[in-house]
Amino acid sequence: VSLLVSLLVSLLVSLLVSLLVSLVLPRARSLFPSATIVSVEPDPSNALVLRKNTAHLPNVHVVEAGLWDVTGKIALKGNHGQWGRVFQRVDDDDPSGMLAYSVSHIMRKFDIPRFDLVKMDIEGSEAVVLGGEDVRWLQDVKVLFAEVHDMFAGYFGLSQERQEVTEIVERVVFSKMKGAVRTEDNEHVVYFSPGVVEGV
Repeated sequence: VSLLVSLLVSLLVSLLVSLLVSLVLPRARSLFPSATIVSVEPDPSNALVLRKNTAHLPNVHVVEAGLWDVTGKIALKGNHGQWGRVFQRVDDDDPSGMLAYSVSHIMRKFDIPRFDLVKMDIEGSEAVVLGGEDVRWLQDVKVLFAEVHDMFAGYFGLSQERQEVTEIVERVVFSKMKGAVRTEDNEHVVYFSPGVVEGV
């Protein structure tokens, strides 16, 4: 029975990841009309496209900023191509810095009591966001999709060989999302809260 459940969950994850990749924010908004959708995007050109595509959707919010464990400033420290930009925290008066917000700050800003679904692809910074002091928001998340980037661990003083980014993410997720079920494909790790798994 547990093998069957595991196979079904893996199949569901593959289908969900495929759907998430193929859906854009307007489509998600039409599927979940009462949802508030927040996209935090540090790249100005990506944020511009998101704003244009979602301008007619009042509950979709594009925040042109980074995501961090605290609200402050971050700056580009490693550029590994269009989809591999690594940021690090800088002093708030650093002119090269851009705004970054904590998840809790985003929740307060948009009056969101909880996130049901979180998609996190932040090039190793998931260790910072999930390894920070305020991760209470995670206990109410139903599904967390993450691309965990151990290849960028060195930017954060962590070991790629020991997969310390993954270790931090796993430790925090399993301590806050009590009873979470984990599955993965070759690129994504997905954590389901127990209530989601029971509903499958």
